[in-house]
Amino acid sequence: MEHIDLFFYRETSQANIIPLVTRPEGGLNDFGRRQFEFSVRLLTLARPRIILVANAFTARVFKDYFRLAPLDDDGLYWVTLGSSRTPVFLSSMFQVLVLWIPIHWSDSSGTCGRP
Repeated sequence: MEHIDLFFYRETSQANIIPLVTRPEGGLNDFGRRQFEFSVRLLTLARPRIILVANAFTARVFKDYFRLAPLDDDGLYWVTLGSSRTPVFLSSMFQVLVLWIPIHWSDSSGTCGRP
């Protein structure tokens, strides 16, 4: 298992990072946008089988950036990174993740449930 931080700033409190990456009127500032876009490039190169966004603030940014469509019939969001469609679990979806992984993680095709 690997992880990629979507913002490259070590801080234990979410409240301390938000002012560093957002504009007062809302949305990401240039620093936050550039960091997030770099992370998206890393994700694309990594070709993850699933994406788990565990932080509530970052989950909102991720959802807005990718303009995530409504949940599918299985209760999932999907993003396309490069040519791969990847399931996304946001911080509020951990119960769905617990149910989804046993069904799809052992998929012998190696697609991890990707249609």
